[in-house]
Amino acid sequence: MNIVILNGSPKSSNSVTIQSIHYLALKNKTYNFEYLNIIDALRKGKQEILKIVDKVNKSDGVIWSFPVYHMLIPAHMKEFIEKIYEYNLIDKFFNKYCVTYSTSIHYYDHTAHDYMEGICNDFDMKYLGSLSHDMNDLIKKECQRELEFFFNNFINSIKTNELTSKRFKKTSKYNYNYQNNQSLKKIKTTKRTVIVTDSAKGSNIDKMITKYSSMIDGPVKVVNINESNFKNYCIGCCNCSTHNQCIYHNIDDHRETLDYILDNSDIIVYACEIKDRYFSSRMKLFFDRSFCYTHIPIFKGRQIAYLVSGPASELESLNEIMRAYGSNETNLVGIVSDECQDNTILNTQIENLVSKSINYAEQEYIKTPMFLSVCGAKLFSDAIKSRLGTIFLADYNYYKSNNLIKNESIKDKLGNIIFRYMMNKKAFQSEVKKNMYKHMISKHKKVLEREMDNHE
Repeated sequence: MNIVILNGSPKSSNSVTIQSIHYLALKNKTYNFEYLNIIDALRKGKQEILKIVDKVNKSDGVIWSFPVYHMLIPAHMKEFIEKIYEYNLIDKFFNKYCVTYSTSIHYYDHTAHDYMEGICNDFDMKYLGSLSHDMNDLIKKECQRELEFFFNNFINSIKTNELTSKRFKKTSKYNYNYQNNQSLKKIKTTKRTVIVTDSAKGSNIDKMITKYSSMIDGPVKVVNINESNFKNYCIGCCNCSTHNQCIYHNIDDHRETLDYILDNSDIIVYACEIKDRYFSSRMKLFFDRSFCYTHIPIFKGRQIAYLVSGPASELESLNEIMRAYGSNETNLVGIVSDECQDNTILNTQIENLVSKSINYAEQEYIKTPMFLSVCGAKLFSDAIKSRLGTIFLADYNYYKSNNLIKNESIKDKLGNIIFRYMMNKKAFQSEVKKNMYKHMISKHKKVLEREMDNHE
């Protein structure tokens, strides 16, 4: 049986996630595991993507393997999916049995898997479920057993030709040409609005931005990220962990673009078109690269609003992600989509969104956080006060100084304080960063080595 691994990690064979797949390969030597690195194919171009898709077409089963980046798959994996549509390759995935497997710290991993299940449904694949592990779960015996159980169920379902059902319906398609009007009434304000977009001129989103801006008598800036010079994917190197500085800091202008938005906004409006079941891979790249500020809530205190072109109400995971971006010590004002396909209604909705955004900003209103926000904050706090905080010094310092680390045990303090002290030394820090990939998978490699020894 031939199992294709679509590896969505930018680290290719050095991926934490892929070590778990290597473990399965060692446990199941009668099956052929074929590893296909998505990021390598994208860099090489169309012909390499065609080769990958051809191998998928000839396979018995597919494992979509990926780390969770900003509540979704990484930007390059999103771009790969867009290329499948662009090159009309969806039929190559038809009826292929598949599962999804990820590693993360469990922050919105469910939205990443929901998105991928929706894509598999759209590709008419036979989706057999998901498994999401913590980055270090492979070193735990019980998680090894779960991983084996998950894979065995996958194989048995293929062998028995299991009948599957679709959880997500295909989204609605419409060809609506929005006609905006100029607002006669303008709202005077000193609050600063920044509209972040990747819109094309003349598109519905472009016209929605024009409508939104026309209502404001005050500072409004439109930042079109298509005009910014950045194309490097986040590669998960954690170079940003100590001083919030990306490895590409002086190579492209992503940081300059992001800091401009931060320095000039009280209100941030994301104006985006839906591409498959999320925004574009370009917008996802922008979000991924904002991890240069690691887990620090850099948009704290701002109003967040969305202008969306596409069937936003039909996409559960996208809605939850949008609400998440508007709940991390920020305030979600609202989401307006053109799916109503009615000029009068859409113009009125945009006017209401502008009015609320300015009113909330002037009142400095931040809504009391609810379950997802509270749980997300606790997840970060718990991770940063323990193992994550030994590497992510910028996070630890911010969380500590803002009293966000609660009930730090003596054991945690003593266990991590020495490493944090050493990480503040330039020579030690440089050595750690240089070998970060090896450090991340060192314990995983020991598990694999033991498994290899057991088979000899």
